[in-house]
Amino acid sequence: MVDFQEPFFGVCRDQWPCAIACLIPGGYCWLQSRTTAIVNGGYLLGPFLKVCLGFCIGAAFNRQKIRDAFLIDGHIIKDCVAHLLCPICAVTQEYREVCRRIGPSKTFVLMTS
Repeated sequence: MVDFQEPFFGVCRDQWPCAIACLIPGGYCWLQSRTTAIVNGGYLLGPFLKVCLGFCIGAAFNRQKIRDAFLIDGHIIKDCVAHLLCPICAVTQEYREVCRRIGPSKTFVLMTS
């Protein structure tokens, strides 16, 4: 098993996901639910509600799904702390990791770098 290849504090490496997560109301929830749905091939509503209603706990469960899909090392507590301390960093890292592994052509927000 490996760790995330994208850095946790690499928020500004790609401006679009950062702007969506920071500037659009509900953008943080949408970006993470979109990323989770891309990985799991599912719907946006379940992951979206987890993040919006459960904040760091729901986000940690979504992050764990990304970890499981790509066999990334980690623990649910570590994921919860990541979303509690810097949720924008965590969501952007997840998005960039999925783009790196799946390819930006399968995502809605395109990578700029």
